[in-house]
Amino acid sequence: MRAPSCLAGAGPLGRLGPLGLLTLSALGARLATVWLLAAATVLWVAWVDPGALRGLRSRWFMAFAIFLVVPLACWGGPRTWAPLPWLALSPSGLKLGLGMLGRSVVLWMSVATVVEGLSLTDWSALLERCGLKGFGFTLGVAFHMLPTVLSSAGDAWHALRMRGGLAAYGWEAPQLLMATVVSGALRHVDDIAAAAQARGYDPEKPRRGTVRVTGTDLGLVAAWAVACVVIRLGLRW
Repeated sequence: MRAPSCLAGAGPLGRLGPLGLLTLSALGARLATVWLLAAATVLWVAWVDPGALRGLRSRWFMAFAIFLVVPLACWGGPRTWAPLPWLALSPSGLKLGLGMLGRSVVLWMSVATVVEGLSLTDWSALLERCGLKGFGFTLGVAFHMLPTVLSSAGDAWHALRMRGGLAAYGWEAPQLLMATVVSGALRHVDDIAAAAQARGYDPEKPRRGTVRVTGTDLGLVAAWAVACVVIRLGLRW
């Protein structure tokens, strides 16, 4: 997919740096500010990497949102607000749950976009330039394993459910699921390590690639830094 024209000269810093600023700005912010930052994060991700938005439409995220907000709204404090005659909610608990959900959206989108936006070489170059020998490669492998692990976990769960699930295996079902996911992840890690060794990778002599930083990158980061400051200081709700 082609990048927008204003992002044509932007590197990883210009595309992903604003997400770090948005994530830091959402920490400790008020409810309205959090959701404004969440909306800004979604808009930026939709422009930079629309594929990362798939996580927000997944059933896993919807279930996470329900289990996060509903218990806090019902039992997170005095239930003094009754939107319906038969329903009483806690305003403080609802506010807390919505704030946590907004921060989760910002963090979720940021992590998903960074994982898909940085290659294994970029991770290695970025962290090994800071003196962390081998850690960049390890962290890059871990991040890039996340989509594979999630996909294999979903496939294993559907296969287990088709064979009866808890009704057929009882409490052995979670153990079987965990063993399948872990063994598959370890197999993929072994394949990646073998491929790295075949290409002559040595953690004691890492390849110090250069992370390109352009004027567009600095301009985008500066613009988003100003926007985050304005949002935090301008909204005192």
